[in-house]
Amino acid sequence: MFFRTPRKQSTARLFLDADYAGYFGLPLGAGVESVSADALLRAADADASAYEREHVCPYLYNHPELFRLHRPLAPAVWQDCAGTIRLTVDTREDFQRAQTLYAAFENKDERYSGEAVIRRYAETFAR
Repeated sequence: MFFRTPRKQSTARLFLDADYAGYFGLPLGAGVESVSADALLRAADADASAYEREHVCPYLYNHPELFRLHRPLAPAVWQDCAGTIRLTVDTREDFQRAQTLYAAFENKDERYSGEAVIRRYAETFAR
């Protein structure tokens, strides 16, 4: 979205010769996923559900017998808030939430810190 990952990770380093690579246990919208072209082509030929055709990565990681997966656990600070923070921008409401969160940082460099995003999200959207 608008911040760096909690640890500087090279996508190529995370890939590790896998068909699919991505952290497990992140808040929705906070992750980066790597998928090999071969895995995408094989998934396209698969008898997948409509959801799996629109969002191909779940098809890949739900079929570990077909694909080489690399899914390390996300850092604990991200796992702890995975069910309460939504950083994806799939809907108008998501976009408005992202704009509000971004504005809350007032262009300060802390917006690039994962821990600061978690803290500011909680402060901004506390119920």
